[in-house]
Amino acid sequence: MKKVVEGIYIMEGLSGCNVYLLVSDNGLILIDTGLPGNGRRITEQIEKGGYSVKDLKTIVLTHSHMDHAGSAAEIISITGAKVWAHSTEKPYIEQTKQLPYRGIMRRATMWLGNKLIYKLKPVKVDRELAEGDMPEGGPGFKVLHTPGHTPGSICLYSESRKILICGDTLFNRNPFSGAAGLQLSLPAATVDMEKVKESVRRLAKLPIDIILFGHGDPIMEKGYVKLRELNLE
Repeated sequence: MKKVVEGIYIMEGLSGCNVYLLVSDNGLILIDTGLPGNGRRITEQIEKGGYSVKDLKTIVLTHSHMDHAGSAAEIISITGAKVWAHSTEKPYIEQTKQLPYRGIMRRATMWLGNKLIYKLKPVKVDRELAEGDMPEGGPGFKVLHTPGHTPGSICLYSESRKILICGDTLFNRNPFSGAAGLQLSLPAATVDMEKVKESVRRLAKLPIDIILFGHGDPIMEKGYVKLRELNLE
């Protein structure tokens, strides 16, 4: 794993999304888990980084998509970590409901990917997060509910450090085409693009320097400038 800023690391060599590790005096918090099959890679990197997997107490899932929640079950089996996610996203992570995509074909495609191709395992949400929550051990970060990509998508925001961990509300690289550059959630994998735009308009009003994405390289300075340049019409 590689240090991004003090107390935040990004895992390397994973499939799926970017996975971040937050380090604090109260233990370790993992932000997302990548596709299924990354569990051992993640825990090995934690150990090689000088930390104990026993100190991994929490997995925060920014949303339920397989490239973010895919290795949660494996990591839980290794570490016993608890899963935190927004209350609206709980049924999709636990797989008691299907995400409300518009159109039968899109719903069928996502179901096939989850169940047949990647065999995504449901996990229990141990703590339901809400707007404004400040997770213990997540140094200075609070939960922002940013619906659109999925109904319960969240970002984590540190006002004091001006850092945003944005899940898939924003991308800095298209995972399908490989094209780099700041962009909104990909429509093909998004439940409601108008709500995405509403969420990003809200983020653009915040003092943000560093943006850590689920997909793409971090923006390390003046992130608010980039956000305000986006076309949100």
